[in-house]
Amino acid sequence: MTPRMSSDQRREQILDAVLDVALERGLAVTSKELAAAAGVAEGTLYKAFGDKESLLRALVAREGRREDAAGQWIRAGGAEGTSLEELAAGIAELAILQYRQQFRMLQMLGSLMQQPSHEDIAEFDRMLEPWIDALDAHRDRLGIATARAAAMLRMLVIAACHDGGWGIPMTPAEIVHVFLHGVASRAHAPAAPAVAA
Repeated sequence: MTPRMSSDQRREQILDAVLDVALERGLAVTSKELAAAAGVAEGTLYKAFGDKESLLRALVAREGRREDAAGQWIRAGGAEGTSLEELAAGIAELAILQYRQQFRMLQMLGSLMQQPSHEDIAEFDRMLEPWIDALDAHRDRLGIATARAAAMLRMLVIAACHDGGWGIPMTPAEIVHVFLHGVASRAHAPAAPAVAA
């Protein structure tokens, strides 16, 4: 006999199941559509969340707290032995997927989002810690402190993955190129100033 799910487990299962339809339909999604996506009766949704808006708010809150995918990859050893280029590409690829989904959530369900708390902002900063640690192995190739390099890499990813009109969609390879080399080609870069002896 399969053990019975706790109410928290049931809520998580429902949230997992309704994510795609909520991102596709936004606030126009109906309770019936959510129930169908979750494979449950509408009454089960109401029992678990109270109403459609509460379910969607719970979904938005959960997705906003989702662990950083690039950090997970780094902590799992995926970045060990990688070159700086491979590390930056791995981070960019995983972060793009995650931030694109978060931008989609903002676009479709943004009115349900809460103002970030001090704890939310602190957690956003903490998510960079694995990036900083991994980049630190390559600090001799970085022209700035690793914490600043990690923050700049994340800002490149965020700006590059938003396809809603105010970003410039970029591939991970393009992000890596800009992160490591800037936008000027070496042929057109000004000569380094002479250093007085």
